Amino acid sequence: MSFSGKTLGFLGLIGLSCIGSQAVAADWDAKDKIDYNTRLLDGCDGGSGAWVNYWRSSGEGGMMMVDGALLPGFPERHARVTSTGTAGVYRDMTPLMPASDERLTLWVAFAAKAEGAPYDASGDEASFQLRGSDNTEWITVGVMGRLNEWRLRLVGDGQYKIFSDGAGRRSDNQADEIVLRIDIDLRPGSKDSVALWLNPKAGSAPGLKDATILLNDADLWKPGSSVSISRLRVGLINAQQQEQKGFSLSNVRMATSYAAILQ
Repeated sequence: MSFSGKTLGFLGLIGLSCIGSQAVAADWDAKDKIDYNTRLLDGCDGGSGAWVNYWRSSGEGGMMMVDGALLPGFPERHARVTSTGTAGVYRDMTPLMPASDERLTLWVAFAAKAEGAPYDASGDEASFQLRGSDNTEWITVGVMGRLNEWRLRLVGDGQYKIFSDGAGRRSDNQADEIVLRIDIDLRPGSKDSVALWLNPKAGSAPGLKDATILLNDADLWKPGSSVSISRLRVGLINAQQQEQKGFSLSNVRMATSYAAILQ
C-alpha cells in the first residue's frame, strides 16, 4: 500500500504562502494538496512553505481543476491539462541552494498520471520539472518520447544531460505516486544521485536498494555550480507534430527530510 495524502496525515494547509527571506536549507519545504474549488489552477496560491507566488500558466494554457482522487486516500480534486501543444503551469519558490561543504538532500512526493503516450517525437513529454531561477530544467521526471514509462532526465553543469531507463511499462490511464530522493554534493570528487520509487509502501523512508530508478554514478554538479531549486513546472512539452497529450497532478510535497513530507 502506498503512502497517500490521507495516510500521511497531511496537515494544515494555509492560504497564502509568501515568505520574505531565504529559508534555511534544513527547514525548507513546499507543499500543496492541489484540491482547489476553482475552475483553473492558474492563480491559486494555497499550500505552505517556500512558495513565493501563485500558480501561473505555461505555454498555450494552464491546468483545469477536476473532480476525483487520482489515487485512494488522495484529495478529491486534482489538476489536469490536455493539449496538442506545450501547456502547463509553474510556481516559484524561495531558492533551495546546496552549500559548498555538505550534501543537500531533497525529498519530493506527488501523484501523477500521463496520457497519450508513447509520443511521436523524442522531445515530447508529460512531466514534473524542478528548475532553477534561470529556468534550467535540472531534474525532470516524466513520460518522454516513444517510451511509455516514467523516467528521469538530469541536467548537469554545462547542460550535460543524462537519462535513466524506464520504470516499467504503464497503462495510459494509470496514476502513480512518485517519490524522489535528490542528493546534490558540490564537494570536489563527490557523486550526485537521484532515486525514484513508484508507489512505495507507507512507513519509514524507502531505501536506495529498493529504488525503481537510481542514477548515482555521475558528478553532475561541481564546486561553484549554479544548481538550485526555485521553480516547479508541470505539464506538457510538444516538440514537433502536434498530438493529444495529458498530465494530471495531486498532492505535491517537497522537503529536506523524509519525515517532513509525511506531515
